[in-house]
Amino acid sequence: MTLHNDLKSLAVSEVISQSSRFPGVLVPPRFRVGIRLQDWSEGFGYRIIPGIAQFLGEAGPWEIDYDHRHCGDLWSTPITEDWKGDGLMVFRHTAREAAAWRKKGIRVLNLSAEFPDGEPFPRLTVDNGALAERAVEYLTGLGLRDLAYWHDPCRGYSLERLHAFEAASAALGCKVQTLVVPTGGLSPARKAKVMEKTAVPQLLALPRPCGLLAKDDVAGLAAVRLCRKLGIRCPEDLAVLAVNDDPAHCQLSWPALSSIRFPGRRFGYSAARLLHELMTGEREDGPWRELVQPGPVVPRQSSGRIEFPDSAVAPAMTVIAREAPLRPLSVIEVCHEAGVSRELLRSRMQALIGRTPKQEIDRVRLAALEAKLAFTDLTLAAIADEMKFYGADDLSRFYRRLRGRAPGQFRAGQASDQV
Repeated sequence: MTLHNDLKSLAVSEVISQSSRFPGVLVPPRFRVGIRLQDWSEGFGYRIIPGIAQFLGEAGPWEIDYDHRHCGDLWSTPITEDWKGDGLMVFRHTAREAAAWRKKGIRVLNLSAEFPDGEPFPRLTVDNGALAERAVEYLTGLGLRDLAYWHDPCRGYSLERLHAFEAASAALGCKVQTLVVPTGGLSPARKAKVMEKTAVPQLLALPRPCGLLAKDDVAGLAAVRLCRKLGIRCPEDLAVLAVNDDPAHCQLSWPALSSIRFPGRRFGYSAARLLHELMTGEREDGPWRELVQPGPVVPRQSSGRIEFPDSAVAPAMTVIAREAPLRPLSVIEVCHEAGVSRELLRSRMQALIGRTPKQEIDRVRLAALEAKLAFTDLTLAAIADEMKFYGADDLSRFYRRLRGRAPGQFRAGQASDQV
């Protein structure tokens, strides 16, 4: 190997040391591993890297080839069929690449639901069945019974989510309308135009109010933009929920996009563990698949206040949505402000959303509490003070009554989804 190639190899390969176990000591890497992600999946990539690093801190370092975005300041290390090493994590690949890697004895872990015909490699993906069930639980929790799914038939993950969404919806007696918006295989110059032309008439045909699960954040962002263009009120007419919770797509949109969080750190840790087991022979190679549970729903404005066509229920729901996250709220207060009797409101809400006013108050208050537990570092006492509980013990009793476990257990389970 020439000096140039020696320097190139050193410049583009990263050695992650076991700093948590041996501070200041650089441990020689045991394996050479390549990580290849698509350019458009950088949010995905950056979220899994902390999990990979966490595993390496426990099991030992790898020499890693990963092409950073660097504007040409670093030598490129493309991972193609010519790449040589011990193991690969790849987000999609071709049949030709698969054959070449298999011939070289490279252990490969596919991080996508997509794969070429005759796929020989193990896969690690999010559990799309559990993800769809979480979406149905959330949307029906808003009181919605008419649901829709934005589907791209060119993508396997979209089909998995559609089937699971339909099954979970049917179990609750809900109708699902499928918006078929194929964009796979189209050039970047045509995708947006074709998407709009295909989606517009289907969006206009949806019942109102309706809850839409988009296959991913890109589709969710397209949906809320088209709603603005078409005069469909989001969320009053159409509540939109997406998948992945990419900050650029979700937090910079208007309205801000609700999304089911991709469990980055847990996913990255699991990916590193599985590839390590493949390279050491602890796990057999083959077309098996392991699933990672999705993260929580991150609610934002796109799935906020739903407007129901009922003169008694609509104002009551507005009062509950406004006040319940902030303080204890009685049914009598809701009835007084909405201008309806207690019995009338109870019967109308039960018929329309399947919950009593008290159950809806508890649901909204619980959702606000879980958002604070999952997405802030506030102590239970501080949360109790903000939400006007009578102290942390009162908050804990409320949570245990509705969830059957302690709020601290919920918070611990969400901690790994924050990356």
